[in-house]
Amino acid sequence: MALAQAMAFGPQAVKNRDRAVSVEDYQWMVLQEFSQVARARCIPTLAPDKSGDLIFTPGAATVIVVPNQSQARPQPTRALLK
Repeated sequence: MALAQAMAFGPQAVKNRDRAVSVEDYQWMVLQEFSQVARARCIPTLAPDKSGDLIFTPGAATVIVVPNQSQARPQPTRALLK
């Protein structure tokens, strides 16, 4: 891990201890774990239903990611989505 990464992720690593509680925790954990993600946003209490629409689901959290790609319309790989 580079010094810049340690400075950016160190305080959050101590705070979170590999668990997410808040929206910011989920976003931070995705960005830390997956280098192929450029941006991440967490939407609380929404989860995809069978049709793929987001519906209100208490206790759920959905994370939307933007892949770190140079294409005009970047698409996440299946592996990243899993």
